Amino acid sequence: MASALDAIVDAPPTSPDRWRGTSTVIMVCLLLAAACLWVVAGANTQILFALFATVAAASVISGAMFCWKHESWLPFALILLILSLYTLPNPGLRAAVHYSIVTLLCLPLAPRLLRSGLLRQGGFRLYTFYYFWAAFTVSYSLAPLFSLSRLADSLLLFCAIAWCASQVNTEEQAFQLLWRAMLGAGLITLLLVVFGLFGPHSLNWLSPEESIQPSVLRDMRLHGLQVGGIERFRGILSGPNDVGLVMLLTVGPALVCWSAVSQRMKFNLGGLIVAALGACAAADSRSPILGLTLGGLLYSVWRYRAKSLPLIGAGTLVVVAVATLMGHKFGTYVDRGDITTLTGRTEMWQFVLAAVARHPIRGYGYEVQGAILNSRYFPLWWGPWDQGPHSSLHDGYLNHAAGVGIPATVFWLFMMLRPWFFIFRQPGDPWRLKSMFFLITLPLMVLNLTEAAIGDCIEASGFLFALVWALAERYRLLTLQSEAETARRTLDRMSRPLASLLQ
Repeated sequence: MASALDAIVDAPPTSPDRWRGTSTVIMVCLLLAAACLWVVAGANTQILFALFATVAAASVISGAMFCWKHESWLPFALILLILSLYTLPNPGLRAAVHYSIVTLLCLPLAPRLLRSGLLRQGGFRLYTFYYFWAAFTVSYSLAPLFSLSRLADSLLLFCAIAWCASQVNTEEQAFQLLWRAMLGAGLITLLLVVFGLFGPHSLNWLSPEESIQPSVLRDMRLHGLQVGGIERFRGILSGPNDVGLVMLLTVGPALVCWSAVSQRMKFNLGGLIVAALGACAAADSRSPILGLTLGGLLYSVWRYRAKSLPLIGAGTLVVVAVATLMGHKFGTYVDRGDITTLTGRTEMWQFVLAAVARHPIRGYGYEVQGAILNSRYFPLWWGPWDQGPHSSLHDGYLNHAAGVGIPATVFWLFMMLRPWFFIFRQPGDPWRLKSMFFLITLPLMVLNLTEAAIGDCIEASGFLFALVWALAERYRLLTLQSEAETARRTLDRMSRPLASLLQ
């Protein structure tokens, strides 16, 4: 099996693969040339944007035509393009480009998905029912147009994920989808490293003052409040938290793929993992590190049982040693940003829970949960809470509860977890799905406690989370179909009276 997976990674270039490889190399070279020109020209963002827009438009059009014929490359294209949009500073431009790209790549797949019949099976059928309820909530949404646009975005991405999953029948094909999704995030990681090494410090790093809105900063200074914190690395992305998110999207899939690739490829993956972790550490993004650590610990216990205890103990001793050497600086680092309230989150969550209690069944409208913070009774006067429906509740589970209501949120959690309960009852690690749960799904679910990380296929993290879920659900459906077929054949070989008795 390992040799078959190696063949996918190191496949000889066929005609379409040669075209794909050439276009990818050209795009990367042009982007690196843009980075060099940006530095030489004194960080002239107009030159960078013009060159980037030209390269991106040509790449998107040619890439879309390729992905329509080779759907297994859709995860690579979508994750790469969604993460690339984090480089655009203008939210309006970012939204326009995002919806255009998603529509271009995903809409042609919708008729194929409808004809395949997958939406009438298992969890995919349940997700369809969930979307019907989400569409109903648009009728009373606090921001109907916003809810409708987010629902359309989610549906298109779900179509792409479901269609890709419908083509998977073997472990090799599942590995191929995950590998190509990792390549998309890995390319962004490499660009982060390049810009971090050669880009200007003022653009690569975010000061504590820059992380606060200008109006809020003025109010804090008027009230004599000091701005605390440290500089955080953001690279070419819009914020440090995006760097942590890219780390999860890169490291988790890379660790899953690690044991299935050749020694030469392991060396490349090791460098990519180190680069992603280094960027995340420089970005000071704690929640992704916590999620990955928890997933890694549970994976070690599941995979190696008692043999993992010495490794866990050694890791604990290293942390204790570092904390001892740093002294009071370690406590200052951990407790920075008012960790007792998770930098204001817990105070905001109390208000959100009270708002959810007022409309527990129907919610306030699909993906419009941030609009409830516009209430004049909202207690916080500082922070990014005044952006209407664009405001994040920094908790994906509260996002669902406030948007579509508590029953729909419970229904969503049931859909997401059901295939995993089934898979962990299977012997071995079918399709490497158990590894995916510990190293991808679980870290993203932990991150979802402090960030809206796993919405309905929305954003790169939500896309990867839904893709792994779709692979798990596809395996569950295929296994049930195989068991039913085996039972039918067994009954056919029996005598009619005995078969009638067993039925």
